[in-house]
Amino acid sequence: MEVSGRKADPDVAAGSAEVSPLCEPCWADGKELEAHGFCINCKEYMCPSCIKVHGKLSATKHHNVLGKQKMPNHYPSSRKTADMTGLELCNDHPSEASKFFCPVHAQLCCGDCIILNHRDCKVDYIPEVAPSFIASSEYKDIVEKMAKLEAGFKHSERKLKSDEQLVFHKSKVQLKKLQEFRIEINEYLDKREQAIAKSIEYARKMDKDLIRRLREDIKAAKSTLAEAKAKLKAEDMNANHIYVTARHAQKLFGDMQTLFKKVETENTVTLCRFSRDKKTEDLLSWEDAIGTIVDEDIDFFSAKWSRSTDISIKTPEDTSDCRITGSAFLRPGILLLADYDNQCVKTVDLTTGNRMERLSLDGHPWDVCVLPGNKAAVTLTGKIYSMVQFITTWNGLETDKCIKMSGWCRGIAHSDGRLYLTFTDKSPRIEVRTVNEEHLLTINNTVQQAVFDFPHYSTISQDDVNTIYVSNRCNHTVVKLSLKGELLHTFSHKEMSGPHGLVDVGGDQIIVCCFSSSTVMVISGRDGKMKTMLENDDGIMFPYTAAYCQTQNKLVVGGIDNHVNVYKVI
Repeated sequence: MEVSGRKADPDVAAGSAEVSPLCEPCWADGKELEAHGFCINCKEYMCPSCIKVHGKLSATKHHNVLGKQKMPNHYPSSRKTADMTGLELCNDHPSEASKFFCPVHAQLCCGDCIILNHRDCKVDYIPEVAPSFIASSEYKDIVEKMAKLEAGFKHSERKLKSDEQLVFHKSKVQLKKLQEFRIEINEYLDKREQAIAKSIEYARKMDKDLIRRLREDIKAAKSTLAEAKAKLKAEDMNANHIYVTARHAQKLFGDMQTLFKKVETENTVTLCRFSRDKKTEDLLSWEDAIGTIVDEDIDFFSAKWSRSTDISIKTPEDTSDCRITGSAFLRPGILLLADYDNQCVKTVDLTTGNRMERLSLDGHPWDVCVLPGNKAAVTLTGKIYSMVQFITTWNGLETDKCIKMSGWCRGIAHSDGRLYLTFTDKSPRIEVRTVNEEHLLTINNTVQQAVFDFPHYSTISQDDVNTIYVSNRCNHTVVKLSLKGELLHTFSHKEMSGPHGLVDVGGDQIIVCCFSSSTVMVISGRDGKMKTMLENDDGIMFPYTAAYCQTQNKLVVGGIDNHVNVYKVI
């Protein structure tokens, strides 16, 4: 007798004279159906439905199935009953277990699924194939792929965390740029207001002085007239005295009439008024007056370049061929160049290709950087001492104050009111100073960390203002440092020979001028990638410096030539 709560073993049921054999596949699914056949190959009792499925499956349709009359009343199972634990219920037929796997469709199936959708497929019976599958190479491959996927997830999580930090830094940097631009606009408007107010005050002062002088003349003439009138009325005056006095007074009448006319006709009130500048007035109605948020920076690793017309930079005052060692855009389209051999700085208009200004200097300029408030700074090199020459750039080029430096100063970069100066003397280093000459920090080599070899140029990252890049000319590397001097990454490449000028073009991308290999490369501060962007076949010959104009998507490369090369992103 069957115990309540337990299923009868089909072998036990088959061996009882009182109970007919049960269908083994159905029994494994928790159903007790009478067997109507027996598969000699599978050694299993089956009900009519299972016999029908058995005859249609490509894997079992050739099996020898005995009918109910011929099947043995008792066939002791020579094998263990198939282990059905761990199987899932079918999604399409919830009452059936998914005992089969179709490799063709990569799908778990129950018996009903096989009949309906997989009649012509060669399927696997999971309880039979599972034990050998665990030891198979396919299973090992799945495990290995899962391990790789886990590693991939960890990498993705790290990247997302890094990207999250990058998003924070980029937004912080862009907001800082907006605020700095607003400060520049305010400073400019303050200067213009002061200049116009000064003009108004000058006109007021001139008018006031003229009115004062005329008032003094009127007062003096009025006093003279009063004296003459008093003399004429004096009682002790005889006829002769009166006559003489009258004649004197008569002579003053003409001068006084002239004075009256002068008061009437003299321009005592300057006819001036404040006229609103039309361009500035229109600016107030522009929705994008201050600026706009543009799409992500150009991918310089995939960008294509076309060479534009070179710009001639030699002037009649130059006594040597030009050697451009430093460059920077003062404002969109206006480029400042340092001409080392001709001891001057120059400006050119990138739009028209015309030379604009030339300023002679007391030394050989090496590098330049742009400062807020329409100013720039130039390094003047020397082996014993060097100088940082400040220049005003608003209305032409004019020299301003000069700071004397100890050592051989080359590169210069600016960020947040600080100057980053590279020195290539016996103690290679970076000195951080304010524009007011205050020394803040020195980053140099240590016993634990030899960062600098011949630090030539530097640039501050636009995307992470806490990062500086420095080119080492002699060991052919570019190093990425924190502003505290911590080495973050070292870039080296077979085509990076003699790196010189650096320029940050956004998107954590730095352009490097490689003097010795006559190439221009781009490096990624984000993932360390490096690629040659322009080479000798593109017209690059011993490049010293490069500058990038974001508004025109143009790259200007300078070196030992009376022209600068201009390239545009296609």
